[in-house]
Parts: sequence; C-alpha cells; structure tokens
Amino acid sequence: SGPIPEAEAERANQCAKLLADACAAHFVSGPLGSGKGSLARQLMTSAQADGYTHMLLDSGKRLHAAHSLYASLGFAPCPAYGGYSAELQSYLVFMGADLRKTVV
Repeated sequence: SGPIPEAEAERANQCAKLLADACAAHFVSGPLGSGKGSLARQLMTSAQADGYTHMLLDSGKRLHAAHSLYASLGFAPCPAYGGYSAELQSYLVFMGADLRKTVV
C-alpha cells in the first residue's frame, strides 16, 4: 500500500519506457539539517508545478539516513515499479509521495 495505489504503480511500470532517469543524488554524510533535502524539495516543487501528482524513488536498503530524509519530505513505502528484477528489488526500498497532499 502506501501513497501510491497499485494501479498507479502499474501505470508507472507501463510509462517507464517513456521516462528517463532524472538524477541520482549521492551525498557525503553530514549533520542532519545541513540542507541535503533542499534538492529533493526543489525537484518536488518543480514536479508539482509541472502538474505531476506523484513522485517515485528507489534507494538502497542500507541507506537508512536517506530513507529518513525521504520520509520527512512525505515519501512512504510503495510497490516496486520500473520492471526491476526480483533479485535487484531485494536490495532496494521503493517510496512514493502524493504531490497533491505533500506541501514542499
């Protein structure tokens, strides 16, 4: 479950052929509140302005600080998407945010 209904996740899977990877962000660890969420907030604000209703992301299972950051921005666990193999899915956490409900 989560903020992305199963039908939306399936639609994302079908649309994946038309989408490009927007970015991959890698941060050097630092203190919480050091501004790492500002890039994500900017991307979310831009997506909202462009009319997108949901934002999806995936992250390595061991990146707990990243998961906390994403949760603080309104992301929650969602079904896997993008046609990843079952083996690769086992290493990833999939999260989504409903941009109609998330204020950035």
